[in-house]
Amino acid sequence: MNEPSDRAEPEMARNNEMRSIDRCLPFIARACLVLLFPFSALDKIFDYGKAVAQADASGLPVPGWLLLLLGGCLEVFGSLGILLNIYARQFACCFASTAWSPRCCSIISGSIRSAAPTG
Repeated sequence: MNEPSDRAEPEMARNNEMRSIDRCLPFIARACLVLLFPFSALDKIFDYGKAVAQADASGLPVPGWLLLLLGGCLEVFGSLGILLNIYARQFACCFASTAWSPRCCSIISGSIRSAAPTG
């Protein structure tokens, strides 16, 4: 009496396809969200002197090298955490709290202005 009909097979195949998409889509979205941060960490490594000078000019009572170390660790490990969905909400909160800080915003906008081509 409860035998599967021929109509159920295409619907089951469609559900299996959706399940694979549902598994891949969050990862792709997280990858797009954190794509920029590892490049920012590399910029801090390769242009260390300029990055330390900018961090020292922030006015925070912390040495510039320490700010770079903390920021670089957040950018690398936070990106990996969000990408792999390991403490993703906590890392996202850390990124958001540093972006909303007024001093941090001035540092970020200064780096954007200094990175812009001139002339």
